[in-house]
Amino acid sequence: MQKTLFRVLLLLVAAMGTSVFASAQTVEPRKGVVRVKLQPEMARNLGDQPIKVRNNQKIGRYSQFNGALNTIKAVSIRPAFPANEKYAADRARYGLDCWYEITFD
Repeated sequence: MQKTLFRVLLLLVAAMGTSVFASAQTVEPRKGVVRVKLQPEMARNLGDQPIKVRNNQKIGRYSQFNGALNTIKAVSIRPAFPANEKYAADRARYGLDCWYEITFD
């Protein structure tokens, strides 16, 4: 009885998984926000201040990152979690200082 129930559950999970993956197709990006976690070196380079991107303006020293921002037509990039001196050590310890929100057009 348990083997039969296990097989039925396994079949249902497999069927749900294929339907989920079948519906996940490539979608054109729409105006919105993307939250990304950057490498610590790149996050330190960007800092805690919001940056507005205008006319392919360079952001920092990383040309690959600048190319990616230009590809998605980024409008601004800012830290996802606000900077607060009181909790700066905790933010860095848990890696929250590496999360950024990229607004794109």
